Amino acid sequence: MPTELVAVPVHLFLTLMVFVIEPGGKASFGPTLQDSWAAVTIDSEPPAASVFIDGVQKGQTPLNLELERGSYQLRFTKPLYGDQAEALVVEPGKPVTLRPVLAAHFGSLRVTVSAGGQPVDGAEILIAGQSLGPVPATVDRIPEGLVHVEVRAPLHKSWAGELRIVPGPPTLLPAELVAEYGIVAVKADQPAQVEIDGDRLGPADGRTYRVRTGSRHLTVSPAEPNHYRPFQQELLVEPLRTTSLPVTLTPRRGSLVVQSTPIGAAITVDGRRSGETPKRLDLFAGSVKLELSKEKFIDWSGEALVKENETVPVEVSMKSVDLVKYEAEHKRLFLRRVGYASGGAAVLAGGVAGILGWRSQVAGNEWATAKDYATWSSARNRANTFGTAATTTWIVAGALAVTGAVIIWTH
Repeated sequence: MPTELVAVPVHLFLTLMVFVIEPGGKASFGPTLQDSWAAVTIDSEPPAASVFIDGVQKGQTPLNLELERGSYQLRFTKPLYGDQAEALVVEPGKPVTLRPVLAAHFGSLRVTVSAGGQPVDGAEILIAGQSLGPVPATVDRIPEGLVHVEVRAPLHKSWAGELRIVPGPPTLLPAELVAEYGIVAVKADQPAQVEIDGDRLGPADGRTYRVRTGSRHLTVSPAEPNHYRPFQQELLVEPLRTTSLPVTLTPRRGSLVVQSTPIGAAITVDGRRSGETPKRLDLFAGSVKLELSKEKFIDWSGEALVKENETVPVEVSMKSVDLVKYEAEHKRLFLRRVGYASGGAAVLAGGVAGILGWRSQVAGNEWATAKDYATWSSARNRANTFGTAATTTWIVAGALAVTGAVIIWTH
């Protein structure tokens, strides 16, 4: 039987298994090309560490790889942790698991804050000039080494210094601040507000306020500035000492001397009964509504201005009810006479308008029968003039008649 040569593709050849003749005539399968690789699993404590193999970054832990047989240099790195290097030998078909533990290169700082043995509100901590939040608190993950720490709070002198941060238990910092404030309590006899150096703090009702130490300008502003004067005083505020200050506000007052004719009229000021005339009234400065009333007289009302530290006279002449009725009747009769006069004037104007109309008609006839231009032009001009005057007079007469009728009807 003839022998034939068969061509085998190279890639197929690479995948063929190799027979090995063992002693005794047995055949066994030998390793293939794929058996030169091995699975490598890499984790770390803490996770998310960057993995470098022979200087090339392959990713972050946890990481699963397949590496060819051989020796490798691995390096693990993570911010705030020390780098760690390991050697790795990969043998075919032998999985490898690595779990390096990275050494922490950071620490924490436990901060408490007080002033004169008392807690401090609103304090904050700064490390290297960056605010890390309020204290007391524990600040974690501070890079190890020497750091600049500052603790500050409103109305306190800040604490600042250098601290060495090391891994492990928290470094303790009991920051003792120096208070730069005193306590001020103001109690006013009228509703008012407390102001220090122009800054409003709140009501002057005895409650306490923290004020920066030193010489301060106190102002107590009344809720009704037209009625009371502001109170002002210089204060020396000492650290952690309480200054209590009762304040009596000075009223802004003036007087009204109210007189009336006749006397004995009841006085009402801003709706409150205040006696009878004549009377001197001591009032707050400003505008007030003043009312006077008396039986058988017409009530009187008006505005009066009370001036601070001055006496203002108010004199009122009241009208009796009978006098008012007489004046009203007198006015009615007068207006009726005006109405009758207006009607008479309307009749007179109507007569004049009739005469002017007749004159306009006569001139119109002459205009129509004129024999020459001069007569024609003169008659035309007179007809137009008398006609216009008659129309105007009729209008005036009608207006007078209507006015007179309205006045008589309403009175």
